[in-house]
Amino acid sequence: MASGKATELKTCQMLREYYKTAASIQRLPDKFDTGKFEDVRPSDFLIILNRTSVKVGEATTYFVECKESEKPKTSYSISGTFRKGQVQGMIRAVQLKIPYFVVFNILSTQEIFLVPSIEILKCLNEGKKSISMEIIKKHTWLQGNLYDYYLK
Repeated sequence: MASGKATELKTCQMLREYYKTAASIQRLPDKFDTGKFEDVRPSDFLIILNRTSVKVGEATTYFVECKESEKPKTSYSISGTFRKGQVQGMIRAVQLKIPYFVVFNILSTQEIFLVPSIEILKCLNEGKKSISMEIIKKHTWLQGNLYDYYLK
């Protein structure tokens, strides 16, 4: 059964390989770490990049949440995939113009995607209850780099 731990490890490995020591990768504790029922943390990771490793004007702080499934799906239910604190974190990140990404990892096919949370919020704002694999597949993640989608 997919627990998310494999994707958290893979995400850290990809980030570390790409940024080397120019990134601080902070794991935020979740309900499994604290033993509490309610999970209000915004994401799995807070990534802080060295100012010299980004272009002038780009963000140096990023939120990254990791999700995984054993087999490919046609879509991911937003309410079933994300906790309340994560959706609130996505909304707050938009308000602060901080890039927030969701890593989707399909374990059986070893496909990994880096989806801007604005895609998930767009689905919610349009009244959709899920994000389609079609949208997710537009965001293949190969190198381990993050980017400031507010500058695009």
